Amino acid sequence: MRMLHIGVGSASEKNADFFFHELLGLAKSEPYILPAELSRDIFAIERELAIINYSAEGIRYEAFIDPLYKAPEPTVLHSCLEVDDLAGLLARCGDAGLKVRRTPRGDSFVTFISDLDGNLFEVKEKK
Repeated sequence: MRMLHIGVGSASEKNADFFFHELLGLAKSEPYILPAELSRDIFAIERELAIINYSAEGIRYEAFIDPLYKAPEPTVLHSCLEVDDLAGLLARCGDAGLKVRRTPRGDSFVTFISDLDGNLFEVKEKK
């Protein structure tokens, strides 16, 4: 078994581009439209949604663009990313005003960031 993609919501293409493309450096696909009928049948959302894929080797996020989207808070729902430069990523997140939570755990920290829409991501540095 393997993970094919992770679906996330975003209130705008700009928000999704900023987090996945600019901040994380994932490649962006051209947006395509999920028709309202299919959106209703799959997600019980009665409107068409744009979908944009952001990917790199071994990972793909499928961002559903919905102006009404806001991630539930508080939430335990998250995905975990391993990054080459955690300090650099956290500095860029701080510069962008993103919420960063670092909680001590033993001799290290557990680190979570929220994107502009409130989606939660655990981040770890590659060893």
